[in-house]
Amino acid sequence: MATKAEKILGTLGGILVGGILGNIYAQRNNIREEDQWKYILGGAAAGGLVGYGLASLFGTPDNTVNYKLLKGKETVYHGITFSHRISARETEHKKSGKVFHKMVVKNEAIPRCDALEIERSLIQRDKPKYNIIHNS
Repeated sequence: MATKAEKILGTLGGILVGGILGNIYAQRNNIREEDQWKYILGGAAAGGLVGYGLASLFGTPDNTVNYKLLKGKETVYHGITFSHRISARETEHKKSGKVFHKMVVKNEAIPRCDALEIERSLIQRDKPKYNIIHNS
């Protein structure tokens, strides 16, 4: 799934390209001038749908979750990981020596760029012990 911005850009780009192609088609096929708008509009509509579809298929996938590590009630780490790696990431933190009692996943899978923004703001707000980046 793509981000909202990717879908909007894909749709607008598709409308533009589709409209241009509709215009070219109408002119090359000697369509009467008063009827050319139908081809431009049809091309723009088809292009918008194709642009939206391509953005959805090839945009940023919804595959990243935010999580936090807790020691008692204290948040000691905020992080992100791909949704299929939650258990592996917990094991990696334990092996690295982080002391915590619980890992809590904060949200459903979302695009990585969105998860990074959430992580940064949570680190700045909570200033967890084990986060180094954004923790100032």
